[in-house]
Amino acid sequence: MDNSFLSQETRESIRSVAAHYRRLQQSAFRSLGEDKEKYCQKAQTIRQRALDNWEENLQQAIINFKKNGFIVHQAKDAAAARCQIKEIIQGLQ
Repeated sequence: MDNSFLSQETRESIRSVAAHYRRLQQSAFRSLGEDKEKYCQKAQTIRQRALDNWEENLQQAIINFKKNGFIVHQAKDAAAARCQIKEIIQGLQ
């Protein structure tokens, strides 16, 4: 992914936050102990339900975001999303 439009400080901050959340995730999995498989199966069921109802969930999320004053940007694919993000960031500078 081309993130050259981000400052070095921003890239380092993103890396730091991602590493922090990876450590939290690993800690959470360790804390499950022997129940890990049970929780993983439950998570898989929830994930599948979310995927099965993706379009409805997306539309409801958009409605809720807009109701709460957020601007919702949609893109046809990851490349288009990156372009939108780049334009938004450049517009802030």
